Amino acid sequence: MTVIALIPVSKRAAITLAENGLVVFGIGLVSVIVMLVICVTLFQYKRELRGMEEKPSLAGE
Repeated sequence: MTVIALIPVSKRAAITLAENGLVVFGIGLVSVIVMLVICVTLFQYKRELRGMEEKPSLAGE
């Protein structure tokens, strides 16, 4: 959202970007990819934490 807000520096740039739409589509696509990577990473982290909880501790023996 910040990138979209900063792109149109002048009225001419804003009109060009609004007509093209390619930049907005590209930013949207990158946003979706970043969100998917974050979700996958968090699920992997959760799986690793569960694995650590299930392993018996050697310090307690």
